[in-house]
Order: sequence, then C-alpha cells, then structure tokens
Amino acid sequence: MRRVPDRVLVVGGDGLIGRSVARCFRGQESTVVATTRRREAVSADRPFLDLAEMPAEWSPPGRVDVAIVCAAITGRDQCEGEFSRTHGINVEAPCTLLSRLMQAGTYCVFLSTNLVLGGAQPHLSSDAPYRPCDAYSRQKAEAERQLLDSPTSDGLLAILRITKVLSASQGAVKRWIERGAGGRPFEAFDDVAIAPVAVGHVCRSILAMAAVRSAGVHQLSGWPETSYAGMARALARACGWSEALVRPVEGRKVNRIARATPPHASLDMGDLAALTGMQPPTPDAVAASIREDVRDSLGLAS
Repeated sequence: MRRVPDRVLVVGGDGLIGRSVARCFRGQESTVVATTRRREAVSADRPFLDLAEMPAEWSPPGRVDVAIVCAAITGRDQCEGEFSRTHGINVEAPCTLLSRLMQAGTYCVFLSTNLVLGGAQPHLSSDAPYRPCDAYSRQKAEAERQLLDSPTSDGLLAILRITKVLSASQGAVKRWIERGAGGRPFEAFDDVAIAPVAVGHVCRSILAMAAVRSAGVHQLSGWPETSYAGMARALARACGWSEALVRPVEGRKVNRIARATPPHASLDMGDLAALTGMQPPTPDAVAASIREDVRDSLGLAS
C-alpha cells in the first residue's frame, strides 16, 4: 500500500539533493525536518547537524517516519587526503544515526554511488561484488556493509546507489549553460563515461521508495552511457544551440580524476524501474529536465 509519510527527516538539507528531496516531500504535504550545517539557517524545521561533529546522542525533533541521508563528502581528492575526517562524515556518523533511527522503527534511505561496484562493465546488477575504485567509494562501500549488516536494518533500510547527478546549478553544466546561452563554445570531456540522471529522477525514486517502504539495495542509472561531451551535445539540442559549440577534449590527458574514473558508469535499475515505473533516463531526457530548470531565465520557449 502506497502512502505519504507524515514526518520526514532529511540529513544534509543544504546540498542539491537534500534541498530537492525536502521540497518534493513538502509538496506531498509531509512535515519535513531538513538539517543544516549553517548556524544562521537554523530554525524549527532546520535543526543544526554537522556530521563531522555529531553529538553521540543527537536526535531529530519529534517522531520520524522516514529518514534520508543526503549528506556526504564526495570529493575524491578530499576523501583521499583527509581520510579520517571524511570517514567520520561518510561512514561513522551516518551509520550510528541510521542504526539508532531504525531501532526506533524509522524507514531509512542511505544514498550511495555506482563507484562502489567499480565500473569495469556496464549495467552492473545490485548484487555484483564490491570493487570500490577510490577513497570515496571505499567509504561508501564500508557504510553500505555496516548498515546492511546492522541487526536493526531488517525491512527498514534502503540503499540507493546513484550514477552521475546533473543539475543546471552545478559546475560543468552551469558553465555549459552560461557559454552556450551566449553563443560561445565550451569544452567537455569526450573520453569519460557517465550515465547521467537529473536531480528530479532522484527525488521521484526516493518518493516511490518511501511510499512503500521498499527495503534493500536499489540502483538509479541513466542509459545509454555517454560522455560529458555527449551530454553537452544533448543539452545543446534541448536548448536550441548549435552542437558545434561543444568542443570535445581528452579528459584523461589533462585531469587526474578523469584518468582514475572507471571505463563504465551504468547500473542495472530493473528493480527500481519496476517499483517506480520510471525507465532509465536517456541523456536527452536529462537534458530536457535541465532545460526546464533554466527555461524562464534563458527565455526559452515552453
């Protein structure tokens, strides 16, 4: 039976996914408490929580039906260079908090990454062996294992592995939009595989999972795989710009992170597709979603 949860906790309400998920649940008329690391933003429904300094007995204000952990340090260099600190944020604090919440009967969603499976092949299934490829994915794989092994997790834990999430406000895409809207060329890696999804796809997936309290490991992935340059061309088509504005570059020659990125990025999202009715989004579908976000600001036709 599908139902809208009454009270929802979003850990990491300052980030792109956390803000978007909180907004989506509020649109479903759930009462949402979204944590913040910004002291000036604290309010009744924005309690302060910094996972780097989480008090041992921190708990959300009031009862929680559904909790989603969106907070994480995702920078691969940062996780490598500050392993102890980022391990606390990516592993220790969320595992402690979610175990406590599950013990109280809260349905919990932990966001993870496709990188825990390594990406040696496309379309990896949720039961493929762990093959993390860097410090960040090692931390996420460790957190997955701890949570799945927790005696409190039975029927109350969902892991959602997500491939590359793109949004109009993020780094490379923001630069593409700024330059493309002005008719100026822009660069994008043509040798790094991604399986992009839009932030709206993440929100719809979590809403569907929470409505039926679906437990276990779920995977959200775009398909077919493309490169950053392929995604940039899809965005150009969606916005009515010339695809010739996209200047492909070899990322593995100029960027260390690109050189360390696995050859494939996609996941098999069969179980999640059955649950949500949503097929793996194509690059053109992701581009259309991004276009909708910037349509009015760029004066694009509806």
